[in-house]
Amino acid sequence: MNNIMNNKMKIGILFERNNEKIIPSISIDDLENISETINSQLKTATEIYLSSIERMNLIFKKNTELRQQKKHVPARLMWQFGDEIFSLINKLNDLGFRWDNLYESLIRDLKVSDTTLERVIMFRKHVDNINLIPENINWGALKGSPKKYLNNLNKFK
Repeated sequence: MNNIMNNKMKIGILFERNNEKIIPSISIDDLENISETINSQLKTATEIYLSSIERMNLIFKKNTELRQQKKHVPARLMWQFGDEIFSLINKLNDLGFRWDNLYESLIRDLKVSDTTLERVIMFRKHVDNINLIPENINWGALKGSPKKYLNNLNKFK
């Protein structure tokens, strides 16, 4: 979590879409302050981004399938979705980047609503360990209030 918040010395990165291709970009100001290895770092960042998007799409596809079948979506599934976002941010931070358009990129590339994205991120932020979530709890029971869920955890057991 500390990596997510420590962005002052990071290079801002944007992931733009050009047809079917994802193109990373950085500002001219940041370009003046970086080493010769930026192309390699940008390529690695793009590979990490695309791989994470693929994993998140699989998770969200499972969510959609369960909803279409009128089944409950496990809260743990949505926690994994949020955890993948946190993992992606940390990997980009480790490369020396901060993600300047997080919500816009994810909404565009995952085709999820901003509300869903905000809820998943807040849920993952407040529940830092998947083992705190009983397997039988569905997403609908707690998606609107992860803090309240943590405060009332014993009621679900």
